[in-house]
Amino acid sequence: MPITTEQYHSMLTRLEGSKAREPKPHDAVEHEISGLHEPIIAWCRSFVPMVPYIHHRTDKKSGINTGAPDFVIFFEGKVFLFECKSRTGKRSTDQLAWGICAENQGFPVHVIYSMEQFHQIISSAQCTSKVSKRPAD
Repeated sequence: MPITTEQYHSMLTRLEGSKAREPKPHDAVEHEISGLHEPIIAWCRSFVPMVPYIHHRTDKKSGINTGAPDFVIFFEGKVFLFECKSRTGKRSTDQLAWGICAENQGFPVHVIYSMEQFHQIISSAQCTSKVSKRPAD
């Protein structure tokens, strides 16, 4: 559902006020988020052929497009957009704005805090795998 320009600017104003909270040390957040990135990449690579994905680094803002989600995954004719967050993490203003634009085009951004959530979202899309998992070593 599209939002008006006034609603968008109101949201930005509210978000600016919420930046006063004390953030976690960068290393702790980085470690917690990489605990999601690495398993998602491993999941994509576990299929034959590999599930294609776009991923950006966790140590700096996206070089793809400011506010773009951490992962764009192409799986069985569907496109999944995932933003990985720590337990206390919230999307930035740029991420929220990008997400609104994507959602207005019919592509929701899924904010996830665990691999369990990742698997639930993939499973709930009623995917019927045409690719096979690589055998465990």
